[in-house]
Amino acid sequence: MHLLSRIDPNGNVTHYTYDGAGRKSSETYVGDKNNNSTTIYEYDSHGRVHKITQPFGENLKQAVVQIMEYDALDRTVEERTEDESGKLFQKKCFTYDIVGNITSVIVYQDASTSLISTTVYDSHNNPVFVKDALANITHYAYNYGFKNGESKIVFQKTTTDPNGIKTIDTYDVSGRLEISEKRNSLGILLSKETIRYDLNGNTSAWIESVIQDGQEKRMISNRKEFGPENRLEMIVEAEGTVEQKITHFSYNSMGQQDAVTKPTGTVLNSVYDPHGRLTEYTSSDKSIAYTYVYDNVHNLIRIDDKINGTTTHRTYDPLNQMIKEVLGNGIAFAFTYDQLGRRTQVQLPDQSSIKYVYDAAHLRTVVRLDSKGNKKYEHRYDDYDLLGQEATLQSPSKAGTEKRRYDALKRRTSTSTTAWKETIPEKGYDRVGNLCNCIVEDKVGKINYQFSYDDLNQVSEEKGHQTHKYAYDSLNNCITKDGIPRSHNALNQLLSDGASQFSYDLNGNLVECMQNGVVTKYEYDALDRLITVTQNQKQTRYQYDHFHRRLKKEHFVWNDKKRFWEPPKDVQHFLYIDQDEIGSVDAKGNLQELRILGKGLGAEVGAAVAIEVKDRLLVPVHNLRGDICCLLDAATSKVCQTYRYSAYGERFSEDGVDLIPWGFASKRYDSESGLVYFGRRYYAPHLGRWMTADPLGFADGPNLYAYVHNNPLTHFDLYGLFALNFSNSFKNEKMGVFGNNFNSSLSKMSGRNFSRPASKSLSWSRYSCDTAFSCGSGLSQGFLDPVGTLSGYGKNLWNYNYSGKTWGQIGRDCNQHVFTAERLGEVGGLALNCVAVTKGVQAGIKGGSAAYGISRQFFGRQTVKQVLTRTKIKNYLSNIESCNKNQIISDIKSIGLQPRGKSPDGKFMDFTDKQGKLRVKIHPSDKVTKYDHLHLYDKRGNSLNKYLEIVDRTSADAHIPYGG
Repeated sequence: MHLLSRIDPNGNVTHYTYDGAGRKSSETYVGDKNNNSTTIYEYDSHGRVHKITQPFGENLKQAVVQIMEYDALDRTVEERTEDESGKLFQKKCFTYDIVGNITSVIVYQDASTSLISTTVYDSHNNPVFVKDALANITHYAYNYGFKNGESKIVFQKTTTDPNGIKTIDTYDVSGRLEISEKRNSLGILLSKETIRYDLNGNTSAWIESVIQDGQEKRMISNRKEFGPENRLEMIVEAEGTVEQKITHFSYNSMGQQDAVTKPTGTVLNSVYDPHGRLTEYTSSDKSIAYTYVYDNVHNLIRIDDKINGTTTHRTYDPLNQMIKEVLGNGIAFAFTYDQLGRRTQVQLPDQSSIKYVYDAAHLRTVVRLDSKGNKKYEHRYDDYDLLGQEATLQSPSKAGTEKRRYDALKRRTSTSTTAWKETIPEKGYDRVGNLCNCIVEDKVGKINYQFSYDDLNQVSEEKGHQTHKYAYDSLNNCITKDGIPRSHNALNQLLSDGASQFSYDLNGNLVECMQNGVVTKYEYDALDRLITVTQNQKQTRYQYDHFHRRLKKEHFVWNDKKRFWEPPKDVQHFLYIDQDEIGSVDAKGNLQELRILGKGLGAEVGAAVAIEVKDRLLVPVHNLRGDICCLLDAATSKVCQTYRYSAYGERFSEDGVDLIPWGFASKRYDSESGLVYFGRRYYAPHLGRWMTADPLGFADGPNLYAYVHNNPLTHFDLYGLFALNFSNSFKNEKMGVFGNNFNSSLSKMSGRNFSRPASKSLSWSRYSCDTAFSCGSGLSQGFLDPVGTLSGYGKNLWNYNYSGKTWGQIGRDCNQHVFTAERLGEVGGLALNCVAVTKGVQAGIKGGSAAYGISRQFFGRQTVKQVLTRTKIKNYLSNIESCNKNQIISDIKSIGLQPRGKSPDGKFMDFTDKQGKLRVKIHPSDKVTKYDHLHLYDKRGNSLNKYLEIVDRTSADAHIPYGG
């Protein structure tokens, strides 16, 4: 029995066809005439998915073709992405050892250049060393007989990076990480963290050691308390100190988080409808009050801001892609998409537009059109390598050509235009990827930048147009800058930098800065968003929407005679596409500035291809980390302005005049405050720190104020939430690179505030046990905000040490869980490689469409990509109807599960994890179902359905059909 069609609540139909062997051969979504999409599946002679084709473009004459080749053991040996004519866009090959471990990954930069990374394993299938494409080696050592401080035999893992820095992870008798420390090649202690667990396996405490010069100066303890169903009820930060912070959480009878009491006593209240969707979100201090309205398929279509009297409207097409948005400030945008879900046109408020043209894998052209559809100018991406990196860019009008080059680790080594050049010489990166040397040639002259780092990869010295020296403790606090000491408290809040003194409220927000007798005061709303800056009888006020997009800025002047603030004469309303700020208009709606975004590192970073300011067209040139360093006049190709930056983003222009508001990290600089707004919080370049605590809590490490772990030359932050490495950055997916199929599906969910397909959390860090992104809330409010219902328990089949529940119901144990790659696949609707999935997750976040819980799992500090790579989930639940039994068995083995036994006829098979616990069963038809199926189990033996929710093991939901 095969599923032939499915009708969603809006009446849209998805049709399925099958070949003679009963395998799914096509899937066609039928919306209106502009919203049809088809996926075609082809199989090899062994029944394995060999080719996936997705037609797109006018008359569907173009196509993205994903091709998988296998060996005799059903292991993937090659993956390619091509177009309909066979043109190659991506190629990756794999080799395996005798037991099935991947020993080498070969990627191609061009047709003749292959980059090889290799891994060697021990007899337990653990990697013992990994060599990258430049022969930098990371070593791993395992001690199964380590005796801990209690004389108990436990497991210890030591990772040695190419610089000789050792990360030593010691586990308890239950296999949970207990102590993690770093030491340099001389054995000197660099950092140390100790973790404690309650009887249910929840992280109940973690103790950070503050280390300077190898000496443990003090310890900072943080604690959590959990209640029924392992729901987080309290977080205590810096316990036992005068700065101690306590946050309380409470839940309704459905397990949804209905109240958060912040350290100041302000309460955030949440109300849900019978579908489990958030309908009201308010604060006891009356600074926020939102209400939400959804359509039949749970897209968020209206948000009313009761405090500011504004409304955000969203409209969706049959594919659940947002086709129109009216911002809370009244500014409207319209969008169109191709069959792959890639955005093809953006209509601006003045009816002019931006058009995006793609090939099978890449964004090719960005075209600026006037209100009548006539072309004003265009930017082209003329050439990409096989890694999807831009090689040749043609700027608008007379601005000329930009060429980029990359090394074997996908790091940019040169950017060259006629007016500005950046070159990273040979050995310009050290063995762990830190940028050590960079040569810049600009209008001012040629300058050689040199950077040094400490053993924790924090920049310790910079030399260039200015020189600075820095020293840090183990928690990323800068304790001296240029020999001037800085002081911090137990919450890692900066108290003094030698020139200024700082004060904070109980929520951890910087509320006052005193410098040379001048006092600057800052005020915040209940979501810790900066709403006023006051200095010298001048005040600037900011207004935000539910998605944390800053919609308005107003400037006031104090009238001392009348004792009131004069009505603002200078008002700015900001323009956004998704979460990305692209310009502003004045109070009358006149365009002040507009930037046209193309492909960048993610968010707006390095993405601008043109900037329109006062009827003048400027072309920006970005450095490798996405700072705008040069502005060219498109009409004359002459340099209008040159910018230079310190390591932490202090900007210097040749004439001291700024033609544009964007600069460091491509973010908007506020001259009234000296701060840079990243989209979720404000950054102070002169301090090299954030003004407020991380909205995601401890998601990105123990220091809630540190900027990208003090490594700003090769790391960046998309919105003010967590650090990313440039070489592993999330490219601007909605503009079209690999992974678009998954991105398309995520974008279709945009606004489904708390829908089931996004109900799992993605492992990033152990610290973030109480943080999550909300579907439809874009960059969600963070760990103090409701995430919604995300129905049911979401158990993670693939986590090595799963110890509780996911974000399935709010407040469920928010510790040590992994965003299941199967669910990513299900949302994506295609078999995707891990890299594409990882990129897709970021695109989903940007579009406000991914429920993005962040947590920490068994094996220490893993990145998203490492977690997904470890699981090796491919062609699985997302496409299980087209997977045969042999392929499923191969997939199960590839994630580390081993067959425990099978029936003589081979119809029944069991698979266990490394602890010997049953995780998967493959069964033929039985009394409950008439089809071949799987049974999935969590770590505790609970039976799971396809959505990884706990169900009765005898129910039909516990019988998951596959295509065998």
